[in-house]
Amino acid sequence: MLSDDVYRTQLTRTFADLVRNTAPLADVAEISHAQTSDYVRLSLLPFAQGACAVEIMLRADQLYDISIGTEFYEDCRIKRLDVFEPLIGAIVGGLVIQRRHLSAVTGVERGIETLVTLPSGEIWRKGHDYLLASALSDDTTLYDDRRYVPYRR
Repeated sequence: MLSDDVYRTQLTRTFADLVRNTAPLADVAEISHAQTSDYVRLSLLPFAQGACAVEIMLRADQLYDISIGTEFYEDCRIKRLDVFEPLIGAIVGGLVIQRRHLSAVTGVERGIETLVTLPSGEIWRKGHDYLLASALSDDTTLYDDRRYVPYRR
């Protein structure tokens, strides 16, 4: 973890970059942002049907919460602040897959994960497993992918 003053300085710079880099999207998305002593928040709600909404809250306690499409992930550890600009850019570019894991036998949903392909080719990934999901083997799992379109086409 970074010291509080170093982290807050970097957080302020990162947030300013995010706000500046998303401002040109005002014609394709509703953009809102807020900054307090406890967090910074950026929200993008695209106008294009099939594009992926995103809201991110970077917190002073060096954790973040993020909503991507239909999924919400909270209390995620911030390892690097420089990942958020390419992450938001990839979401805006439509490089998001929400993958549902389904039991091949019963069709019951075992889990869901969100995959975002960053410009570097790295995959940002978060997910939720449901009860007993780890007890089933991968060969009994089907995948149902939902893909999103870019904000600007």
